[in-house]
Amino acid sequence: MVGPTLIGSSRIEGPVKTVNVPAERAQVELLQTLADVDPIGRTEAMIYGMPGSGKTVLAATFPGPLRWIAADGQTSLKSVRWAFKEGLTSFKKLEELQLYVPQETVQGRYIGKPSAFNLMQDMIDYWFKPEQVDSWQTLVLDSFTEINTWALDLGLGLNVEYPSTSKPLSTSDQINRKAMTRMVTGQQDYKTAMGLIEGFLRNVRIECARHNKHLVILCHEWQDTTEGSSGELIITAVRPLLIGQLRDKVSKDFDDVWHMERYSKGTGIEVKVRVHGDNKTLAKTRWGTIMPREVDPDYRKMIDTVKKYHGL
Repeated sequence: MVGPTLIGSSRIEGPVKTVNVPAERAQVELLQTLADVDPIGRTEAMIYGMPGSGKTVLAATFPGPLRWIAADGQTSLKSVRWAFKEGLTSFKKLEELQLYVPQETVQGRYIGKPSAFNLMQDMIDYWFKPEQVDSWQTLVLDSFTEINTWALDLGLGLNVEYPSTSKPLSTSDQINRKAMTRMVTGQQDYKTAMGLIEGFLRNVRIECARHNKHLVILCHEWQDTTEGSSGELIITAVRPLLIGQLRDKVSKDFDDVWHMERYSKGTGIEVKVRVHGDNKTLAKTRWGTIMPREVDPDYRKMIDTVKKYHGL
């Protein structure tokens, strides 16, 4: 029996009673077994790698038609035009890929009234409207690294924390010049941007699950390095390039995190998708050892492997 407890000037006798919340009937009819789990299903994948590693072309092998937020600009899809001509994409008509590039207005050194992040959400909301949602299968966010910057812009705007001569982010002119990239900000700005990103991504994932859509987010690569005994740089960790704690938090939400790797092969370059990570490189897949450590960058081939494994 818990005795009386004094909290301030208030006296509480015994344990605090729980609030009575009306209990609903258990939804026994919704119970399922492992036999009800679709081994194929839809895919939510985070794909990251260095520029030119094939992330965009891999995304174009997901089921079409596709809806594409081209945050890195329209020219970032030139590789998809090439892949289409080579017959490497999932779609057979150019019109099956609709892309959107929000237009931002720059005033001086900084974006005066950031709007790209909100414009992107408006377009995605349009794609999920009843009259549109049945006309496509895969949503691609390319790149999520740039979308992070949009959120940072919006966070700076919401907090009215733009650097100025009278209120610099740093007393160092060199650091202030770097601030023009909008990646050197105060802690509060990062928290605001992270909150915007997490809320946006949660809503997108919910809508994709509700409508059975594939979701692909592409990221640039972040490398942690240390200096070796001879002064050389040693890569200690490879992660998606996102701001702050999002590098680890966002990747935890995805069952599939794939890393694009390039290798020299003769006089050319070979690209592979790494789906199993190690102590240095983050990579994982819900398909387990069905997949070898590295596979060809084609979602259709990957799914065929899973289907054959399950006898489908």
